Amino acid sequence: MLLGLNLRGSDGLETTRQFKAPPRAPKVIIVTLQDAGEYRFLALAAGADRLIDKAEFTAGHLELPSTH
Repeated sequence: MLLGLNLRGSDGLETTRQFKAPPRAPKVIIVTLQDAGEYRFLALAAGADRLIDKAEFTAGHLELPSTH
């Protein structure tokens, strides 16, 4: 699941915690325009599998984790 940090009416980190709570939770990848270095620790602590700076999308350097 791709999830933004800044969601209308919600906090992306709290939403990540909620999605990752069940035993068979989906992989959560947070995408952000914020400074990725600043938020990487918080995202991983919330249970995200990865945090990606949106600049990686446009730079063509994006490798997504395996679904297996």
